[in-house]
Amino acid sequence: LYHACLQCVPDHPEALHLLGLLQTRRPDHPTAARWIEHSLRIRHDSPVAWNTLGNVYRSLDRTADALRCYQQALALLGETLLRLPGVNDTRTYVVMEEVKQSSRLVISTR
Repeated sequence: LYHACLQCVPDHPEALHLLGLLQTRRPDHPTAARWIEHSLRIRHDSPVAWNTLGNVYRSLDRTADALRCYQQALALLGETLLRLPGVNDTRTYVVMEEVKQSSRLVISTR
C-alpha cells in the first residue's frame, strides 16, 4: 500500500515514515533508518518521525544520534515527557530536561 502511494507521490513523507516503521517490525533497522531519514528530509517538523528515528538509532546502538532525534522531537512537541514506543516497560519515559542538559540518553522509570 505504501509503495503504491509512493508510485503516485514519490516523496510523500508519511508513506516514507510508515515504510520505515514497518521495517522496524521485520526487524531491518538500517533500512528503516533510510526510509525515515528520507521522510525527514522532506518534512523535518514531524515529532513522531523524529521519535521513531530515535528508536531506530537506539536499536542500532547509535545513542548520540538517538539523543539528537529525541531532542528534536521534544522541541517540536513542547511537552515535558516523550513516550518511547518499543520499550517493554510501559512506565519508561525520557524526561525532557534531562535530555536537554545531557550529552547521553537518560531514561527514567516512574
